[in-house]
Amino acid sequence: MDRFVYIHGFNSSAHSRSGRELSQLLGRPVICPEYDYSLPFAECLVSIQKQIVSAIDVRIDRLCVMGSSL
Repeated sequence: MDRFVYIHGFNSSAHSRSGRELSQLLGRPVICPEYDYSLPFAECLVSIQKQIVSAIDVRIDRLCVMGSSL
């Protein structure tokens, strides 16, 4: 199954308008991980990775990862 991941930009959140509109446009749920961009990059990356892995089936899902203002 194809899964879509949207990583929000700075001063935004996983509940941003962009993520909701992307889900509507695609007609399917979009994984929008939450992270605190004020933390070191490595911590953000680990948090994002954990959230994505917990939301997918790593054996069969194909991912399309996108973001904004990163």
